Amino acid sequence: MSSWGKADTTKPATEEEQKEPMKFTKLSPEMTTKKLKIGVHGMQKTGKTRFCMSAPGPVYMIITEPGVKPLARLFPDKEIYFVEVYEPDYTGTFEVEPTQTLKNIDEAVKLIRTKALENPENVKTVVVDSVSDIWKWVQEWMKAEVLKIDKTARVKQQWDWGHANNKYQNIIMQLISLPCHVILTGQDREEYVAAGSPSGETVPRWQKQTPYWVDIVIKVYKQTKKVGGLSYFGTIEDCRHMGPELQPIAGETMENIDYDKLGEKLI
Repeated sequence: MSSWGKADTTKPATEEEQKEPMKFTKLSPEMTTKKLKIGVHGMQKTGKTRFCMSAPGPVYMIITEPGVKPLARLFPDKEIYFVEVYEPDYTGTFEVEPTQTLKNIDEAVKLIRTKALENPENVKTVVVDSVSDIWKWVQEWMKAEVLKIDKTARVKQQWDWGHANNKYQNIIMQLISLPCHVILTGQDREEYVAAGSPSGETVPRWQKQTPYWVDIVIKVYKQTKKVGGLSYFGTIEDCRHMGPELQPIAGETMENIDYDKLGEKLI
């Protein structure tokens, strides 16, 4: 008898059934620098975005601030794709709409994950420029949507920070776990001593756990030359990877640092 027209009673596989069984992966030396996870921080216009764009392509960039388009001529032959996620709040005066902005980030992360997991060759590097903005927007989202307080108000209970921390961590971990290079940029701010005067040092404005989630932390900065003009530098502040002689490379400084110069230190 023909089965034409009969209802298909086969149940679709659940998400749990679609998952591959858990297995352990043997650690091997070639894994070391295959997929670098990097945090780059510095003051404005010190080369953070330029460093990100120097990474292997195709590069996918989640952009929270301007700075990519003026650098396009430096990488004319590289596949670099970007999306700007900032969403204005048209009901306020020059305000950001944090909830919709985070939705834009969520959509961008899902698109990148789909591309990367379908074929790792589709996405070689993922960039978030910058996580300082994401951390700020997550805090504003928490105050408006969870705590129902004004975004300028102080958070009274320490445990309430868990809402913002968890949201931020989930965004970063979804990218860090991808089989590709990931670069997170952070904006620096001047550090002040107890008396309220500037210390002369700068620190990154990103969620405090961020350096723990990357393998390499680089501080970029610029200095005025004696004969005029500027010199750009990058100092490796922390690094899980070893150099060619299996020696730590933390503390090393490179002029005009880019991805290739960093890679030479790790070979």
